[in-house]
Amino acid sequence: MRAVEEDTPQDVRHIAVRLLGSWKCGERATEEMTLVVSELLTNVHRYAPGRCSVRFDFTGRVLRVAVADSSPVLPDIPREPPDFGASRGRGLWIVSNVCESFRYEALGGAWWGKRAVAGMKVGRAY
Repeated sequence: MRAVEEDTPQDVRHIAVRLLGSWKCGERATEEMTLVVSELLTNVHRYAPGRCSVRFDFTGRVLRVAVADSSPVLPDIPREPPDFGASRGRGLWIVSNVCESFRYEALGGAWWGKRAVAGMKVGRAY
């Protein structure tokens, strides 16, 4: 497991690429998880400004990212494809369709309101 505390989403994306490369997750899984991290951090920036936490975990078969933020609001994860012409509203749908598992968990703490947890299997196809 690796916790990341950096200043910008771009910093976190760069760390993700290096970390997942060191874990030998494969190019496809690295690209997809970097996209997932970007989408989740964009939502944090838009809807829960302030402190956030990003954790990566790789079991050798399953790659997970957990992003915690200060907002207690649990967003709805869209089931239907979004309007791809719109300027917003695609991120959570993309995450839910790239990953095998995706959920929000209420944390109810003084610092953290919720956590998004997304996971994908990493196999030979990746």
